[in-house]
Amino acid sequence: MGFYDIQKPVDMFRKLEREHARLPGDSSDLFNFFVTAAHIEDYFKNEGVVSGDEIREFVSQQDMVDCKALCDKAKHHTLDRNLDKRPDPRTWTWTGEIGGAPIGDLEVGAGDRRVMFSGSRTVDVDWLAERVMQKWREFFSEHKLL
Repeated sequence: MGFYDIQKPVDMFRKLEREHARLPGDSSDLFNFFVTAAHIEDYFKNEGVVSGDEIREFVSQQDMVDCKALCDKAKHHTLDRNLDKRPDPRTWTWTGEIGGAPIGDLEVGAGDRRVMFSGSRTVDVDWLAERVMQKWREFFSEHKLL
């Protein structure tokens, strides 16, 4: 049984669209987006509309793995490397002020840029949100669920 009107994968996707419309937004909006995006997969488990193998393959893409890491980091604050077998990502907001970002990564006066550091990678979080939204949209369209 779902939560009120959120019962099927497409309901969760529609919620993701509403969360996406609030971006770039503040950290609460970003939190809601990544938590929703990471949990869509759960709504497929009992539906039978897409095979478990297809869902597992989809969420194994790097963008989706990063999405899940941000979701889990937001909820749990620290990821256990031994349990999760993945780096514990750090999040940071670079600013366009002098000294607000590494030299060459953000122009002075350019505004803010939210980033995630995961292992040796730096990920632009707002750009990741756009890619995750697009990937879910394509997945739902491909499976004729919209």
